[in-house]
Amino acid sequence: LVSSKNKSDSGIAAVQLEQHAPPEQASEQVIEPAEAEQAPSAEVTLKIDSEPRACGVYDASGTLLGATPYDYVAPRKKGAIDLVLKHEGFFDRSISLSLENDDQANYALAPKPKGKGSSAERTRATLRQQEEARVAAEAGRVAAEEGRSAAEIERAEAEAVRLARLARLEEEAQAKLDSQTNAKSSSNSKAKSDTKQKVKRAGDGALDPFEE
Repeated sequence: LVSSKNKSDSGIAAVQLEQHAPPEQASEQVIEPAEAEQAPSAEVTLKIDSEPRACGVYDASGTLLGATPYDYVAPRKKGAIDLVLKHEGFFDRSISLSLENDDQANYALAPKPKGKGSSAERTRATLRQQEEARVAAEAGRVAAEEGRSAAEIERAEAEAVRLARLARLEEEAQAKLDSQTNAKSSSNSKAKSDTKQKVKRAGDGALDPFEE
């Protein structure tokens, strides 16, 4: 009996100790700080390609830098670089690229008109191409100065050319309409003048007024 009582007391004491034991402290979780983002390099690399290939790449002063495909490396900074692509048989293409980020682009040059049509038609085609190139270059320069990517710059150039072509087509359509109106007016004036002359001659007895 004594032995049973001792065991019972020991069990009660063990339960009481468990109830009053301090809770286990949660292990501290160490959170490693995130790796710092890698700082951009001090230089940008602009990969320039073209169609056709082997276009000369010139800076704004006219100095030949290389030929496409060409990697232009420059200090990273805000702003843009203006370059010109040249190839025999094609119109020069002025391009602008942002100096804020690495980028790449492929530029198509417009072929010069060959011996098709009259000399006047070829001259007009050349002037149109030159005007479109000027409009595209200006739009590209603005986009590059805003820090846009090469793809965005190309889209801005294409949209500027589209709007320029639309304006030219509208001008040509209006000019054609004006020409037709003037021709019709001139024809009516001539018909009226002929009628007056016939009436006058008939009054003088020189012509039957109903004679064609």
